Amino acid sequence: MMGAPDSDIEAYDSEQPQHELTLSQGFYLGKFAVTRGQFAEFVKESGHKAANDWQNPEIAQSNDHPVVNVSR
Repeated sequence: MMGAPDSDIEAYDSEQPQHELTLSQGFYLGKFAVTRGQFAEFVKESGHKAANDWQNPEIAQSNDHPVVNVSR
């Protein structure tokens, strides 16, 4: 099931309605969060163009913190 049940009074509208989901393709799932330093190395090596401003979040970060402001 995906989404919040109707009984969840704190759920956002975007989290409802609750519904069944079928995954039609395989996917990868990491065991640990990707750090800012790991993501920076990935960008450097691959030339990936991240859409959001992950390098300058509105919070202080070191390379050991999880990367933020990225969606894929």
